[in-house]
Amino acid sequence: MNITRLLHKTRWSVVALILGIFLSLIPMAGFAQDTAVSNPCAEGQFLELGTETCRPLDKRFGFDRNLFARKAGRRAFRLRSCTSQALVKLLESVGPSGGVINIPACKLRVDRKIFLPSNVVFQGAGVGKTILQAADDFDKTVIQIKRGSNVIVRDLTIDGAGSAHLLLSAWYADNVLFERIEARNAGGSGIHFRYAKRITIRYSQSYGHRQWHGIASKDCFPARPKQPDEEECSLQVGDEEPGVAWSTNYAIYSNKLYGSGEYGIDTHASNGEIAGNLIYNNRYAVKFPDASRLWVHHNQLRDNQRWGIFIYSTIDSAARAPRDIAIYSNIFGRNGLLQLRVAVPATSVYLLYNEYTALVNVYRIVGAQVYRCKDSQDSAIFTYGRRPSNASPAQCRLRGARRLFSE
Repeated sequence: MNITRLLHKTRWSVVALILGIFLSLIPMAGFAQDTAVSNPCAEGQFLELGTETCRPLDKRFGFDRNLFARKAGRRAFRLRSCTSQALVKLLESVGPSGGVINIPACKLRVDRKIFLPSNVVFQGAGVGKTILQAADDFDKTVIQIKRGSNVIVRDLTIDGAGSAHLLLSAWYADNVLFERIEARNAGGSGIHFRYAKRITIRYSQSYGHRQWHGIASKDCFPARPKQPDEEECSLQVGDEEPGVAWSTNYAIYSNKLYGSGEYGIDTHASNGEIAGNLIYNNRYAVKFPDASRLWVHHNQLRDNQRWGIFIYSTIDSAARAPRDIAIYSNIFGRNGLLQLRVAVPATSVYLLYNEYTALVNVYRIVGAQVYRCKDSQDSAIFTYGRRPSNASPAQCRLRGARRLFSE
């Protein structure tokens, strides 16, 4: 080979090397590749944790996959440098058309709030592989969807370092799916939604939150010492599309929720299905204030310090009074002394064929309307306060539970 040909070949090799380095520094173009792992059950089903059984969901609440498919972007983006600054720049480059944002297996230190755009899949390499670690002095929300819609977040760990206020949050949001998330060690709560609709949280674990809850949703905060009414609550909320004034249409299923300072689940939202979750070793298990039209089934609640389920009102509003809540086929272990607390003005709360494994089981019902089936374990539970009424044979048919209330 002569010297001229050698120099020509060497020059183009250098050009190719430089071009390769340049391309590695910009987002990947082209069609997105869906690299997510499979869920344990088919769409339309949930996994009953504890028995590891796939069962059909009773409702069609939550994330709308067809709507997402119509709206989601098709470009692919990949984080090249595992830093908070690089992630913010990458998200700013996505634009309104969205796409799939791939975060590699790495540990990323978060020292600023990460806002996700609409129409995206934000996915890591897997729980325990992609870790977003809050800085020790970071006391805000780690990842938030705010005034956004059509978002999937999956396959990653978020660690709050005991200081982050919230780990994963959707505010004024529509059509959001959180799946296969490990949310741990928040200063406040783990996974959160507010003024939101069409929300699904599934196949995740949320634990070790110092002050509050594993999964939380609340739209109106009581103004102490006065209990607010609906008008006062509406003053807290502006016209914030695509959200809603009162969170609605959600599904929480097949999650492990444990070791938090308050509740495993605390949601004030209505029109929801809560199924197949394992809720244990929290201060309390679950509460549903101000919530209506709920289907709560095939959950296991055990070893929570104070009580199992609490239904009551925080708002002086007839429209927000708890009503139409079906609690069926759950397993209650030891939860302090109380398995259930229900307070006025709650109405139409149904206990249908739940199972109790603790030695001592008590209901505390204050002026509320509760029903149970005569031939069930529910009917044998000691009640402090107003005794439940007998549900009708038609209401006690579990096959018809999905049709108990109108939506």
